[in-house]
Amino acid sequence: MKAYCAKIDDVPWVELPEPFVGNRVKSFGEQEDGPYVYLVEQAAGYTEKRHWHESDTIYIVTRGELHIDSETEGQAVCRPGDIRWVRRGVYYVESAGPEGVEFWLIGSNGSPMMHFDSPESE
Repeated sequence: MKAYCAKIDDVPWVELPEPFVGNRVKSFGEQEDGPYVYLVEQAAGYTEKRHWHESDTIYIVTRGELHIDSETEGQAVCRPGDIRWVRRGVYYVESAGPEGVEFWLIGSNGSPMMHFDSPESE
């Protein structure tokens, strides 16, 4: 793994394909096995299917609202300045608020990919 400094504004936004249309990311870090860092922008009202990640994950909300619905964590709304930490394997739905949402997504190790099947089935 290499160490580097990057200017956030110099990293290009990448528009995401179906089924993530209207969302985009800036990627930092090691994207295969972590650690990974993404700046994520989700469109107003966008809902991500129930999913989980392979590593503990940290969200730092910078704009808008991030709505969470989890069987183990309950429901929450994260707003700018809020930090959400979620353990590996927690199965949840996330939705952007009415004005969309922007957040940093940070993971320590493992793939940043979302898994949509229940963690018990893995």
